[in-house]
Amino acid sequence: MASRQEEDGGPACGSARQRGAESPLTGRLLLWLPAATVFAVTFLVFSPAVRNNFVNWDDPLNFIKNDRYRGLGWPQLKWMFTTFHMGHYQPVTWLSAGLTYAVWGMRPEGYFLVSVTLHALGAAVFYLLARRLLCWSQPGGGSACQPAHAFCAALAAMFFSLHPLRVEVVAWVTDQAYALAGLFCLLCVWAYLRAVTERPGGRRYRLFMAAAVACFLLSLLSRAVGVGLPLVLLILDRYPLGRFAPRARDSRERAAEGGPEAKPHRPGTGRLLWEKAPFVALAVVGAILAAVAKGKTGSLVPVEQAGLLSRLAISSYATAFYLGKSLVPVRLSPLYEMPIPLNPLEPRFVACAVLVALCTAILVRARKRRPAVVAAWLAYLALILPVSGLARVGHQIAADRYTYLACLSGGLLAGGALLRCTQAWQGAGLATPVLASAYGLAVCGLGGLSVLTVLQIGVWSDSVRLWRHAIAATRPCYDGHYHLGLALTERGEHQVAIEQFSKALSYHPAESASGIGGALVELGRYEEAAAHLETALKIKPEYAEAEVHLGRLRALQGRLDEAAARHGRALQIDPNLVEGYVNLANVRIRQGRFAEAARACEEALRRDPQNGPAHLSMGVALAEQGRLTEAISHYRTAEPTDPARASNNTANALLRLGR
Repeated sequence: MASRQEEDGGPACGSARQRGAESPLTGRLLLWLPAATVFAVTFLVFSPAVRNNFVNWDDPLNFIKNDRYRGLGWPQLKWMFTTFHMGHYQPVTWLSAGLTYAVWGMRPEGYFLVSVTLHALGAAVFYLLARRLLCWSQPGGGSACQPAHAFCAALAAMFFSLHPLRVEVVAWVTDQAYALAGLFCLLCVWAYLRAVTERPGGRRYRLFMAAAVACFLLSLLSRAVGVGLPLVLLILDRYPLGRFAPRARDSRERAAEGGPEAKPHRPGTGRLLWEKAPFVALAVVGAILAAVAKGKTGSLVPVEQAGLLSRLAISSYATAFYLGKSLVPVRLSPLYEMPIPLNPLEPRFVACAVLVALCTAILVRARKRRPAVVAAWLAYLALILPVSGLARVGHQIAADRYTYLACLSGGLLAGGALLRCTQAWQGAGLATPVLASAYGLAVCGLGGLSVLTVLQIGVWSDSVRLWRHAIAATRPCYDGHYHLGLALTERGEHQVAIEQFSKALSYHPAESASGIGGALVELGRYEEAAAHLETALKIKPEYAEAEVHLGRLRALQGRLDEAAARHGRALQIDPNLVEGYVNLANVRIRQGRFAEAARACEEALRRDPQNGPAHLSMGVALAEQGRLTEAISHYRTAEPTDPARASNNTANALLRLGR
């Protein structure tokens, strides 16, 4: 009779004599205590991310200025399941964001708490997978699952979860989709591994296989980063499951028994491939939807602009780059810019292509002697190639987030190596000091990774620190200079911001010229500002931010009608531009058109309910209409943003009320 530990977590443990000596409580502890430990340690290491803030890289467009996901009503749900916002089709991710907003509003700690929890849950599920796979990788196909397997599986899970390459997914709210998709991918594999030990065609087999397909679907609807998972399942079928081997003579008896204590059933090659049909179909549809979404935003680079040789160079470079960063996780950056122009025959690209090809060739030759290493390498390639640059998306040559699923196999290899050392020690083939050194090195390695991870989380704490780090870590970093300029402008450091925008002019001419113009407006250098803003609009006529800056400039010059027209033009281009509504409201207040000012503020607050300037302007507009009690409420909400002006306006309103 199998214990519940066997039923839920993996193959049976040891011989009949060993199983008899193990109590059900001990079995449950061996399964769930390490899983809980992995979750707790991962959550603890990543918990500093909860104190971070939104950053000015996609977070404003996805969350701060986007009110369409806020809530779970029919308008929000319809938008979630029909939008290709920012080049992605990810309705499940938007559902998660809508639920987070319903609980936390726009407080960033809520979003980061969800990211940390998702990552920690994924680590715990990965432990369950690693334990099962490590058991099955042993001679006998999983008949000797012992405490060593649980311990090594926990280390494997933490080598994955505590690595600094995971920080971008957790500490950047925009990338929460990767954590959610990764969790569903891991649950898919868990359900699949449960299914293959059940009686083929039986109720439990169908149940677990349906759960695996459902989890894969949810993963693709979170973010289509796991399209290579069907190949990974086939690789697992070959090793360690051994399902491609000829059917054993007792296969009919084992199929009748089923259950997790049985070895994986061997259905025959034809049925095994047919078993993957739903996964392949979903992967194809997911890839098509991802391509359509990218095409909607112009992110896909046509073949005529980047030929096959360039794409192969980028792909091989990224494949080798991620391996290097996994082994030496230093100088990590939010952005690794694509060199322009790109020369595919540049020595670094040629060297990486040769390295990837050589590794593949060597491992293929060693497939019988080192099946675990070969399986890990092939799984890595299957998961990394779809995001490695073959489609040539965007202007990045690599990104830390793309390693989230692909580097799972590296953690398994680390856990497997420790298990091999343990088994050698048990067989008297390895001295105790050597084993102790191996485990000590592993624990120290995890400690070092944790320290680097905490430091990397701090890099993402705010926009200024993020982009200063990016500029120091990768050169050139034109996007870093531009975004740092934006962040410094928000801090009021306008002269320093102009210096950063100037360094990005060659890469982002319109955006940088607009940024310089906006900073010059704040410095009172109106003629220079106008020249830069007009240049930006010549380069990019449909540029809402430049129109807003020019509108603010005209308002400062007293040209209110032209200012209102500029802000109106900006809002036609981008109806979600909160700053445009606030500036338009301020112009209407100066024109004495207070009802229109209030309507503009309502639009701003609908998109950003905590926007301090919008509350302040709304208070002024309402006070001028005699709605003093409502005005006071808005003034008090605006106090953290502009305490002096908000307090003064509140006092005046109270005075008018006779209080």
